[in-house]
Amino acid sequence: GGDGSWSANGRYFISSQIQFTSQTLAPRHLLLFDTREETIQDLSSGRFLEDLNPSFSPFGMSVAYSRKSLDPENWTPGRQLWVMDIESGENQQLTDSVDYHHSSFTWHPDGEELTYVRYNQATLSEPPEIWMINKDGTGIIRLIINGYAPGWIP
Repeated sequence: GGDGSWSANGRYFISSQIQFTSQTLAPRHLLLFDTREETIQDLSSGRFLEDLNPSFSPFGMSVAYSRKSLDPENWTPGRQLWVMDIESGENQQLTDSVDYHHSSFTWHPDGEELTYVRYNQATLSEPPEIWMINKDGTGIIRLIINGYAPGWIP
């Protein structure tokens, strides 16, 4: 499927998996594995959504991930950054730059900020950039041009 992430308490693991819904449609959904209850829950709602690159917050049950619609009417080149609260089921889209793919999400140790890599999918010759954003979608700042693999130094 793709990258996965463990919850801070070690109980949950989240990863993406291909869902073969027809011969021409195979979106990837986020699956939450509960190691205590030995259950699997599909967190992606909708037939035409593709969710990837999950990253658990260091606190609670928030997950950052990238989402893209595979519906021809809503399709865009890039994947947007979303944050989901697994306990409440609330989803919030934090970015809306349709030509850009957002990935490599890294949470600040306090769980209030994220860094990510942003790639221009419409102009592939542009270098990747590292950006920072608050968990609520405010305070977006470009940090580095031509950067990869963001991380926080304790």
